[in-house]
Amino acid sequence: MSTSSTETPLVVSTDGTAGPYVIVAADRVDSVVKALRDGHISVASEGEAVILDGRPAFVVIDLGPDSDIKRAQAILDEIGGGPQVSGPDRRAPDTPLEMIIKGPAAEMEALNRRIESGSPTGWDRRKDLEFRARKLRARGAGAYCFSRKLGPDDPEFAIWLEPRGAGEIYVSSIVPLGAGQAYSIDRHNAILEDFEETFVGPMTQGLKARPILYDPPRGPSLEDLLPVETMSRLAGFSDAANKNALHPLDILRWNEFVAASHADDAVVDGPMLSDWLAGQGWQEPERRRLVEDYQRGRALLSIYDEARAER
Repeated sequence: MSTSSTETPLVVSTDGTAGPYVIVAADRVDSVVKALRDGHISVASEGEAVILDGRPAFVVIDLGPDSDIKRAQAILDEIGGGPQVSGPDRRAPDTPLEMIIKGPAAEMEALNRRIESGSPTGWDRRKDLEFRARKLRARGAGAYCFSRKLGPDDPEFAIWLEPRGAGEIYVSSIVPLGAGQAYSIDRHNAILEDFEETFVGPMTQGLKARPILYDPPRGPSLEDLLPVETMSRLAGFSDAANKNALHPLDILRWNEFVAASHADDAVVDGPMLSDWLAGQGWQEPERRRLVEDYQRGRALLSIYDEARAER
């Protein structure tokens, strides 16, 4: 298990079947890759940054299959410090963990086919809950729901998996099934760790895809800056939109979000909005156009408000 943290050393991980890798904070990728290559350690690939709360958080760096793991670790120890991998005993005691499953797009497509074909022993595919959520528009296309009991006397719970871009699936929620069930942070983390071991592990066997558990960021996110209704408008636009060519209804939903954001007097900077869109699978040209449109729309609405106030 790999848990991303901001206080632990850089560590070469060898769990799973995807080969050795290092999880690096997004702002340290260039320096870490340079140090490894200067030390004659093969870097097979650098994945796209994982976007958390609208900002780049960390990147998975795959090392070559024949890399000298001890030498690579020695180099990481030399550059030291900074974000990296920790075990569960190193995280804050009251922090609910979150999980993504990340890999190349082709590998994630293979993982989706495996998920569609059947679930590991002990897990039940809940197509009834998937159908109900889609009917209520509570979940988008491509969302999966599975349920399980940790033990024979434990209550049942459901885990929702949803896509986030071409190379990423994340656990969007864990829901106790049944009224009045106690659900502590410790319970949440135990369920997530069991899910990694009994579901994700078997499903990713032989694939270059890996689960990453992480502590959620502490900084403000779009969800913190925008009221619930306005954030819902943005999420609804992104879920329904054609991300290659906006349709008239897409543009209408986007304009409704811009107007609601202005009415809330919300302060959302361009990079944060762009990073949030990236986390939803929007490519760079479309993100740039949307951010420019957002900023232009907010500016025009501000001029309009000033003109009305002067009358």
